Amino acid sequence: MSFEELINSKMVLAAKVAQGVHVLKKKQIEVAASLGLDKATVSRLLSYAKQHGLFSVELNLPQLETIEVELNRRYKIDAIVVPIIRPIDKDDEPAFTRILGQTAARLLEGPGGLIKNGQKIGISCGATIREIVFSLKPGRFTNMEIRQLIVETEIEKNIDQSPFTLVANLRGKWGDPETKAVAVQPLPGTLSEDGKNPTEHYKKFQTDMYEFAKSLDVAIVGISSGKTGSFDDILKKPDIKKMQAVKLGMVGEILNRPYNLEGDDLFPKIERLKYYVDGVELEVLKEAVRNGKKVIAVAGGAEKIRAIHYALKSRFVSHLITDMHTGMELCKGKGE
Repeated sequence: MSFEELINSKMVLAAKVAQGVHVLKKKQIEVAASLGLDKATVSRLLSYAKQHGLFSVELNLPQLETIEVELNRRYKIDAIVVPIIRPIDKDDEPAFTRILGQTAARLLEGPGGLIKNGQKIGISCGATIREIVFSLKPGRFTNMEIRQLIVETEIEKNIDQSPFTLVANLRGKWGDPETKAVAVQPLPGTLSEDGKNPTEHYKKFQTDMYEFAKSLDVAIVGISSGKTGSFDDILKKPDIKKMQAVKLGMVGEILNRPYNLEGDDLFPKIERLKYYVDGVELEVLKEAVRNGKKVIAVAGGAEKIRAIHYALKSRFVSHLITDMHTGMELCKGKGE
């Protein structure tokens, strides 16, 4: 895009509108008049600016520190509560996920952040992790080692959220010559032939992934209830029989590893699950936490509160980045 095209672009016009309304505190009708636009166009440009991250609005909620202190006391973790409230309308979920990911990225890389030069970084996948990766600043870190902690064979719907894609994106983001990245996207049927043992094709990568997880400095993971999304799609496979997970008492899932109230890793007990997905054992995450490594979960939402509660109680993670509503519900004991 040329300079002339840039200054006349929709993005710049949307930025002007956002600046007038949110920085200069003008009324929309005043901004419309100053730019020679009608009010409806100004409203559409504001929505465009918000969708493309041209500005952000942070709520000043004084009780957040109290929520963090209570979460730290309850779960013996480092909790960071983002000053945003989970939307009621599902159409607003992508914007919420984007804000949560952007905030998490600032906490990871900012002054005194959780990531340092020369570290080993392991990541999972999903929409929130994707937003974190996209929001990290280019060239901020050097001499890193990046690997996925999770493998999925069926990702046609969400290729941009796959671990393979996110490792590659993160390698490009930090793209100095010293940074190493290892990722794989196995074809269906190449993880296991019998649903129990890894194939020769996959065995070497699996061994390397598991060993890397034991030596990582920082893991960035999501937490899900296991009842929605891609993991739920896998459990619905005719040869897996979702009732296995239900009978075993699944309350949540991290790294494709379902767990119950006691924090037991249910992955080995669910027949044929190894045929479709893999992930680092939950005991490895617990060992990392015990050894002072950072296992950072970024998650929120009413449907995840129980899963988050038992993940924290089981000490799978050392840090939680979440939204205000989720933090408050956890403080009230709603996950128990």
